[in-house]
Amino acid sequence: MVPENSEESGPHGRWSLRYAKDGTKVTAKLTIELASGQLAPDQYASFRSFLSRLDAAVARRVEASPRPETASVGGGSPATAGR
Repeated sequence: MVPENSEESGPHGRWSLRYAKDGTKVTAKLTIELASGQLAPDQYASFRSFLSRLDAAVARRVEASPRPETASVGGGSPATAGR
């Protein structure tokens, strides 16, 4: 299962995390754009929260499992036929 895409935009910048599935391949694309190179001390808490939400989005798990096997037509091997 592929996680939902996520994004945020605000005074500190923006980020987006996009997932795509193509057959058995899953790709994730992360884009980050920061608004400024300097923060005033009173902006530290909100910037840290911004980055914490990004961290939580990136930390989401992508789980894969093998496809379920399908039963063969006839339901068994020739050695067990007729039993």
